[in-house]
Amino acid sequence: MKTLFSALALSLFLFSACQPQAPKTEEQPATEVEANNIKAYYFPIKALEEPQVYEYVDDSTGQIDYWLYNTVYDKAGNQFLLGTNYNQKGEQQQFFRSQILADGAILKDYRFFQTDSSGKSHTSSAKIKEPVLYPFKPTQEAGQVYRFWVNFSIAPDTAVVYDIVRNRSLSKESLTFSWEGQELPAIQLDVEEFSETNDSINGGHWKMQGQRQEIYAQGLGLVYIKSISDAARQHSRLKRRLSSEEFQALFQNKNLKAQ
Repeated sequence: MKTLFSALALSLFLFSACQPQAPKTEEQPATEVEANNIKAYYFPIKALEEPQVYEYVDDSTGQIDYWLYNTVYDKAGNQFLLGTNYNQKGEQQQFFRSQILADGAILKDYRFFQTDSSGKSHTSSAKIKEPVLYPFKPTQEAGQVYRFWVNFSIAPDTAVVYDIVRNRSLSKESLTFSWEGQELPAIQLDVEEFSETNDSINGGHWKMQGQRQEIYAQGLGLVYIKSISDAARQHSRLKRRLSSEEFQALFQNKNLKAQ
């Protein structure tokens, strides 16, 4: 059970043969990091009106995760970033919907997809307790953090309940990220992570604590995650970007339509 919990904690918000296009540097210029404006380092919201797949690879294990990102709008003109996660077999695992506000991105919906031993598919929704995913104008005051907190179980095993809390703060380190021969300006969010699970049927209560660094590059968004907890380690890096058509061509026999 502890091993499964570790994997879930790591995969939550993870985090080509053809060459992707050069990243667009929309939103804000890099020099505004000094004024604590880091909107330019989040995902390129306007460019993602055309869906794009980010392929993340774990440096140590070689495991691949795919995230299909797409910007959409509701009738009122509100802006949302959707993310659909697939494993290296092309199986859908997670989905999130975040709203883009003037001061940052907040989580509105998070779902998990699981297939049981009989082949039946199950969908589970997380309860969002604290929604902050990414602040655009974070403070660097000591002790000030931006909290993300979700509570969930994954059907059919609904007796097991998970809690994941991530407290994010902006690092003062100045970074760059190598991408297609360029050194892109980048920022790092330092994260304190607290994870807890309870099994109401079989008994058992586990807690984990860890540290996590998330690197965002200008014009790309999330490009690197380093996560070290009590039971697991992760070093995932953006390897390439694909169009949705190129991605589907990798799994021609899979149903990759986002929910």
